[in-house]
Amino acid sequence: MSDNIYFPTFAGDGLDFSGTPGPGPSYFQEKRQYSLDPTITALDAEGVAFHSQEPEVQTANQSFSCPYRKRNPWMFNVRDHHICATHSFPTIALLKRHIVSKHQSKDFTYSCNNCGIPFRADLDRQLHQESGLCFRHRTCYSDEYDNGINEDMHRRLRDRGARNGVSDWSTLWMTIFPESDHIPSPEFVPVVEAHETWCHFFQRLREHSCSMSAELMMQDARVHLQMLISQGQSFLAALGSTIRWIGCFISNVTQRSRMGRPHWLDEALRFSMNTGN
Repeated sequence: MSDNIYFPTFAGDGLDFSGTPGPGPSYFQEKRQYSLDPTITALDAEGVAFHSQEPEVQTANQSFSCPYRKRNPWMFNVRDHHICATHSFPTIALLKRHIVSKHQSKDFTYSCNNCGIPFRADLDRQLHQESGLCFRHRTCYSDEYDNGINEDMHRRLRDRGARNGVSDWSTLWMTIFPESDHIPSPEFVPVVEAHETWCHFFQRLREHSCSMSAELMMQDARVHLQMLISQGQSFLAALGSTIRWIGCFISNVTQRSRMGRPHWLDEALRFSMNTGN
């Protein structure tokens, strides 16, 4: 199952699929257009200011994902890191503001006793452990870089100099993940909730079933048509044999009748036909 599918938990530990089936793929495309409002991004820093003088230039049709979510979607899931999983950032400046406010390693002082995921608050760790969802992912890959930026990384992100400044996705990625051998696409991939996935699945299943039914009907029709053609050919062959047999029978009867008549009777018949009597 994809790490980008969100299975919400409720009081009864169940999921509600009783609603009207969700829309098709166009709905997922619309979700992709959702991006975080710059004002919300600035205010969600929990009192941590990030005074940057960089021009917030937005690239056309660009939405940046949280790099920590992009690198480790299981660890930075929608339950434990809601902002990282559900919001995109229209500019590098806003993305750096998010990293500085939400991803400093010195802030993550609590770790889950089951899977080792770090948390900023003990209450968040308790809620995570009580959910029981971490037991299934004990072998999750995680390293020190997932814990957030250190002081040196922090200084570089705040540096506005042309030489050391971080102004693009690739530089940002290598700044916070210096040992990476691959830089993924910065494109934000929206979270798809479980009921949307199920509705999409059943919609595609119905479409596939209809197409399969039409294909089976065509195959059945071809089989019956071939049987009709074969039976028609057999009937025509038998009819031809019957006609030939009747022809031979008539020819033999005619020949025998001629051989059994007297010669004078033939002469009388010819004379009668010639005179018209």
